[in-house]
Amino acid sequence: MRDNVATKEDLKQFATKDDLTSEITRLENKMDEGFSSLHSEIKSIQEKLDNLEQRLCRLEKTTFEDQKAFVKDFILLKKRVSTLEKMLEKNG
Repeated sequence: MRDNVATKEDLKQFATKDDLTSEITRLENKMDEGFSSLHSEIKSIQEKLDNLEQRLCRLEKTTFEDQKAFVKDFILLKKRVSTLEKMLEKNG
């Protein structure tokens, strides 16, 4: 019957309440560090996305302004060519 009885040494090997509490605290701290790291990464990604959005808006504005200037130049050139054609018809 002595084979089935736990000794004091056997019982010392089991985790105590303090051991479990400290392990839970350690795991909580590790999780907090992980969440903090993820939060930092997400914040960095959001800042990069915001920067890209601003750059895209500036590019769209510049592209629109360039297109508008191109159309004005094209209309002006078309008028000048038309004027030259009329002059050539009169003289020619």
